[in-house]
Amino acid sequence: MTPWFKCTPSFFEQEKKAIADCQPSLILEVVSAGTRLTQTQSLVCDSAVCRGTYKLQVPESDTHYDYSIIVITQPAHPRDM
Repeated sequence: MTPWFKCTPSFFEQEKKAIADCQPSLILEVVSAGTRLTQTQSLVCDSAVCRGTYKLQVPESDTHYDYSIIVITQPAHPRDM
């Protein structure tokens, strides 16, 4: 199966822009098979990966939280959601 980011590059660009508009500290990128994402996890195949810092602001408060995240999309995204 050809992954979604290769089948529909325009959709990949739309997703990338939507993430950047909402969470500028996150990036959506295509990462090659074998790339190590953590100390124990490497990608088995080329994948679209969203990673970086997710910034959460508590409404009506000065409180905020920063979460380091990695999201690996499924090859049939968004159909497999």
